[in-house]
Amino acid sequence: MKRASALLLLLIYLGIYGGKLSLLDDAHSKPLKVFPYDVSLYPLADQEALRHGIPITSDSEFVRLLEDYFS
Repeated sequence: MKRASALLLLLIYLGIYGGKLSLLDDAHSKPLKVFPYDVSLYPLADQEALRHGIPITSDSEFVRLLEDYFS
């Protein structure tokens, strides 16, 4: 199975955990990865989107989102 397919099946999201940018599973129960980026420093619209969870539908989208939030 290709990695992109696995992402679609697992329903992975970018969101917030402990105030940090995080990669979450479909239930948002625990982070798969916590990144060292304080979400409170992002614009309010980005914070709101992350509170709701931004679904990742492909590897390329995941890379694009990380580039956006890491820059």
